[in-house]
Amino acid sequence: MGLYAGPLEAAAPAFMRLLKLLHAVQQARATEAEIIRRADHDETWFMIHSIDLSQTVLTEQVAELKTLLDVPNGVDRVKVVFGMFDPEPGVIGIRTRYLRQILSTLGAGVQIPPEHLTDGDIVSVDAFHALR
Repeated sequence: MGLYAGPLEAAAPAFMRLLKLLHAVQQARATEAEIIRRADHDETWFMIHSIDLSQTVLTEQVAELKTLLDVPNGVDRVKVVFGMFDPEPGVIGIRTRYLRQILSTLGAGVQIPPEHLTDGDIVSVDAFHALR
């Protein structure tokens, strides 16, 4: 369990599938992100390029990716916004963890050699809380 990030839970299978599909489609250079600067805000857009229908596997991956992201058929460019839910068709809501949560989660997997704890260079989490 991460100190600030909360309990670590296994990712949902659909999310893991989404990550694999995104990776595959990005490796095929079939997607692109675009940031549009506006006077009062920036917009982020996710684009899926036209694919040669002879690339059957990639075509199927893109179709599945669009299904998982709830992107309507025929739509190849969607706006990405911060949030838990998609506010309207053609918009994808993404909510990330806060930087502190990300660092805490990453740090949860770090194991400090015992000799570094005893020589005073590094303070364990328990010792840190005892000092407060």
